[in-house]
Parts: sequence; structure tokens; C-alpha cells
Amino acid sequence: MDIFVRNVPPQATSKQLERFFKAPLEECGVKVFYVEKFEGKQLAKLTILDISAGRVFLERFGVSQESGLRVRAKRPLKLNGQYLQCSPSRNPSSGFSLKSLELEAKQQQQQQQQQRAGTAGASRDAKATQNGKITRFDISCIQCGTWDYAGTELVFISHWRGPMRGSITIGDREVAILLEVPGLDQKRIDFNFHSCESIVIDPGMDPSLSFTVKFAPKFYQVSSILDNLSVEATALVLGPAAARTKSGKKSRILSIDNAHAKVASTCFVYRVELTEKSMPGKVRSLIGNNPRQPPTVTMKADTVHSLETLGRSKERLETALRDPRCFGGKDLKLRFQIDQLVRNGLQSPLRVLELLPKIGQLEAKYGLNATLYALKEFSKHAPYPGPDTEAFEVSRQSNEQLLEQYAERYNPLSPDNPYELAKRHSHVTLVHRIVVTP
Repeated sequence: MDIFVRNVPPQATSKQLERFFKAPLEECGVKVFYVEKFEGKQLAKLTILDISAGRVFLERFGVSQESGLRVRAKRPLKLNGQYLQCSPSRNPSSGFSLKSLELEAKQQQQQQQQQRAGTAGASRDAKATQNGKITRFDISCIQCGTWDYAGTELVFISHWRGPMRGSITIGDREVAILLEVPGLDQKRIDFNFHSCESIVIDPGMDPSLSFTVKFAPKFYQVSSILDNLSVEATALVLGPAAARTKSGKKSRILSIDNAHAKVASTCFVYRVELTEKSMPGKVRSLIGNNPRQPPTVTMKADTVHSLETLGRSKERLETALRDPRCFGGKDLKLRFQIDQLVRNGLQSPLRVLELLPKIGQLEAKYGLNATLYALKEFSKHAPYPGPDTEAFEVSRQSNEQLLEQYAERYNPLSPDNPYELAKRHSHVTLVHRIVVTP
């Protein structure tokens, strides 16, 4: 069963909540449970395998669903000065969540049996169980795209789909996706958790994992079996030294294929479809035990194919920036800042096209420098679609209001410009960073 937790301190993490709920849940007979903190909200969800024990917990520490924030339980739970409100969830528990808890309960039971046995054989079995944790999962396909909204619901916009099967390996620090093409070289995608902003686990009919990364991951080409045979033949004829020069286990590439090359530098969401419906529970159990994990959300996010290709949208934007009747007659600095919003993957071409009339109004009202300042601040701080963002936050109206606020904030007497600061102060040194993307 699921228990909805309200009034959670904003700074609390899922791990802190897990430690906090462990004692009261064990008191009620709950030994296996899962806590999920909703990112950016004062809400969390408890998933409990034993329904009867969960009801006992609610009788002692819970309140009814319609209770206000001031209503207290028989034995209220307090975390960081805030009273938590636990109530039964209106929605039933997802199937893969319960399967994940069942797997964890079986593992705990096996460990307890081995500890009671106290023999060398039991110790070996425990070691095998611990090292036998599944970290590799088969995938049926991979897609690259962006997040967007259909109404208020988050959806994945696919701009590239890999025509190959493969596997995904989830380690302690990084994720490796290996794509297999029969008879050809394998392709590999690597990224670490430090560069991953969020993970979305979709337990739907076609279970999937979606990774949002800050920048393009690393792409490799892995030698095929035929290449390895060629290396062995070279070693027999010319010797090991010549074979080593020819042997290359993997080499960096700019993209997976030509179609992927068109979106790799601006689309930073990679979605893989798992081959088995039971896999999402195992993945969540694996990621949930990793302290280095990025924010992980369990939610349904449908895959939608864009009516217009990304390349076509970029062409329309480039035409608008060149057309003298639109932005072609504007200052090059202004057109450059607009182009960078799309080129760096910060905003989609369609959203930037929607903002062009507003940008023109800002320049006429506040001037060129204020508009440039507004665009720079917008590129740094504007929200973009994702599991932690609501649809209204990235709407056209919200983006236009944000640009207006930044333009109003501009002060020509004290420009927030690092080059001006370097001119005025001898102790200020400019350090440039160049990021090379595919």
C-alpha cells in the first residue's frame, strides 16, 4: 500500500526520510518499505508491502485524507521542527514497486537464514548473493530527445531512435549503454551520475528509463569480432607489437549515426526501453541504494514524436534571424544571443520562435544593451521542461514575463559584465572555459 506524506521539510532527502521512518515502521511490524521524496515539493510517498502493518502504522501515526495541516495524529511525527501528516494514498501501489519490495524482502530473509546457519558455506552463499546484484539490463531500443508538455502532462519528445538493441549497465558512478549491430562495430554511450540531472522510471506497458544529462555524453565505437580476428592474424604474421598498434578496444566518435549527429548537441534526454516489465523495480532498488544517485522520479511520461523535425525548426529560426523583415536588420550581438539559446540546447527552436516578437518589443522599449542582458540572464536562470518543472513555468507567458523582469533590472551605470569588471579592477582575471560538444 502507498502512504502519502505531507508537510515534509524542503531540505529533507529520501535517505533522511528512510532513516526517520525506520523506527516507527518497525514498531508496527513493517520491515520492508520504500520512500520517495517529490523533488521541489514538501511531499513524499511511502510504499509498504504488508498492508495490515501499514494500517497499524496509520492508526498510530496517521490522519485522514481530508485533514488540514493543523490536524495531529495520535502520535505525531516531527522532522526538523515540522509535523508530518501521513494519510492513505488515493491511488493504488504500482505493480513494479511491490515486486521490488518483494525481491528485497526475499533477499533479507536469505541473509537472515545464512546468518543463523553460521557456517562457511553460508558465508560463501551470502557473498555470492551480495556480489550477484543485477546491474546489467537488456534494452529493446534507445531514443534521444527533449522534455515537453501535452497540456499539463510531461511527455518525452523523440528526435532520434536507434535501430538497434543492446544493454544498459548501471554502476556506482556511471551508466554505460552498449548498442549492438550484428556483424558491425558496437556503439557505446557513457555518462556519469555527476552530469545527470534526473532519472525518470516509467513502469508503463513499455517500461523505460529516461536520463536527463547536463551536456552530451561520451560516444564510442567498440571493435567487432571481425576486428579482433584481424588483430590476432596480424599478431601471427607480424608479431605482437604490430598487433598492439592495430588493436583498439574503443575509440571516441561524435555520434551514433548520421541522424543522431543532427540532435546530439542539443537534445540531452536519453530514454531506453527495457525488455521486461519486472526490470523497473530492480533498477529502482539498485539506484535507490546509491548515495551518488541524481534525483529519481517514478512517473508515467508518454513518448511523442514531434510533428516538425528539429532540423526544420532550426531552419525556420535561422531564416527569421536572416530575414530583413524580421530580425535580419537587428544587431549581430542580439541575433547571436538568440541563436545561442538553441545552439546550446537551452531552449527549443519552437519556443525561441514564439519569443521573437517579445524580444523585438524589449529592444524597442529598453534598448539593445538591456535586451542583451535579459537574454544572458534568461539563458542562465530560465526553467526548462523536466520532471521537476510544472508546465506553466515554461509557458510562453511565463518566459515573456521573465525576459521583461530581466530587462527592467538592467542598470547601465553598473553593468553586470565581466569584461567591464576586468577593465576597472586590476585584481580581476578573466578565465575562459570552452565546452566542445558533438
